[in-house]
Amino acid sequence: MKRPLLILLAAFLALVSIPASAQDDFSRKPVFRAGWGGYPYLDMVFLRDGSRDTFRDYSSLRSIYQKSYETKHITSVISVTCDIPILSWLSIPVITAFDIGYRPYHDPAARMEKTEYSADLQVLAGARFTYFRRKYFGIYSAIALGLQFARLPDCEVYPAFQPVPFGMTFGSRFFGFAEIGLGTMYTGGMAGIGYRF
Repeated sequence: MKRPLLILLAAFLALVSIPASAQDDFSRKPVFRAGWGGYPYLDMVFLRDGSRDTFRDYSSLRSIYQKSYETKHITSVISVTCDIPILSWLSIPVITAFDIGYRPYHDPAARMEKTEYSADLQVLAGARFTYFRRKYFGIYSAIALGLQFARLPDCEVYPAFQPVPFGMTFGSRFFGFAEIGLGTMYTGGMAGIGYRF
């Protein structure tokens, strides 16, 4: 059992000790990204929609005067990421993402239609693994964990996670990216632009 661990430790130390010049034009300068897309599906299913009934019981006076919530509309997720390179194939992404939702409802007591607004903010950090890289093209996977501050301004706090099984970059200093993911930040696809210093 100890031998495989020693081999892994030796391999890790060997990779860390490689000079930056030998790592295929590797730079330790930060990389910034801005992305848009996806839909916070897991967040909506597990954290928000389950707490409110779609079908209401009008058998009591109290139920008649409750706010009647209709479908919640939500923007796609907008994210800003700073990647901190550690090795030529490994970086630490620090992600800030947000979305804004609104839900129209009828308030019987006020006898008028109203709209409830809320915003969600997520702050995550993790690891991005680039397993194929050429001058103008790269393929990566990533995972990030953090916190979600939901239903702002009320600020309910939940754990946040975002695995990205597959992502691609196109370009050199200025680049575009496209990725797929399944998590609290977004489910589906995200695309955007970035800049390498």
